[in-house]
Amino acid sequence: MRRNVRRLLIGLVVLTTACSSEIPAADAALGTSTSAHAVAAGVGNHLAPGTPCAVTAKACVDLSDNKAWLLEAGAVHVGPVPITHGRDGYQTPTGVYSVRRKQADYRATNWNEKDGVMPNAVFWNGRYAFYEGDLTESSFGGIRLGKPAAQQFFDGLKVGDQVQVVP
Repeated sequence: MRRNVRRLLIGLVVLTTACSSEIPAADAALGTSTSAHAVAAGVGNHLAPGTPCAVTAKACVDLSDNKAWLLEAGAVHVGPVPITHGRDGYQTPTGVYSVRRKQADYRATNWNEKDGVMPNAVFWNGRYAFYEGDLTESSFGGIRLGKPAAQQFFDGLKVGDQVQVVP
C-alpha cells in the first residue's frame, strides 16, 4: 500500500513538472488560457476571447475591472459594458450560476434601491440580478448596468443561461 501511494505521488510530481512548462505554449497554440478565474470556477481552460470567462458562459462579469459581456457561442456579442456591483458589506458573489428568472418591472421591497425600482432585472443567484441602475454608485450586491446594456442583457438572457462572475 505504501509503495503504491509513493509511486502515485512521484508520478504526480513528475507529471506536474513536465506539464507545467508545456501549458502556456499549448494554450497559445489553442488560443486558450489557464487563468485563475477559469480554474477557480472549475470551468476548464477555454476562455471566450477578450473576456476572463469560459466559452460556456452566456453572461460574463469581471468585478475587478467593472465590466460585463454578453456572449453568443463563446464569442462576445455585447460588451464590454461598464457595471457597478456590491458595496462593502454587500459583496457580489463570484462563481458560476444560472439565470433563474426575469422581470422587466421588478420593484425591490427589502433593499434601498432608489424607490426599489430595478428595471430589466435578470436574477441569477437568489436575490442577485443584472438590472438598470446608477453607475456612479455601488449596489447591494447586484450588477448594475446602464440603460442600453440592461435592455440588451434582459433581451439576450433566458432562464437557464449560464452566468459567470469572476473576482
